[in-house]
Amino acid sequence: MEEQDLNLGQVVRSLAGRDKGHLFLVIEKVDDRHVIISDGKYRKVDKGKKKKVKHLKKTNYIVYELQKSLKEQKTISDAQIRRYLKDYPQSL
Repeated sequence: MEEQDLNLGQVVRSLAGRDKGHLFLVIEKVDDRHVIISDGKYRKVDKGKKKKVKHLKKTNYIVYELQKSLKEQKTISDAQIRRYLKDYPQSL
């Protein structure tokens, strides 16, 4: 089975677990199979959730401003994460 490639700053939807159906942003790539995700509310940036890529649904929405900050290793806040996710339509 081919693993999907997720980018930093990409909006994803959880497909499994108690957070099923919730939107998150990818804040770190651990390896080919795992990423760290955060929603800024329940999963804070400093204590992100390690999740298998196969348990996430990829969207076509990438927050390039966040991606740039993450690549430059700048500090990001939970409020920024919440603001970016608020702009994304929840119904998709």
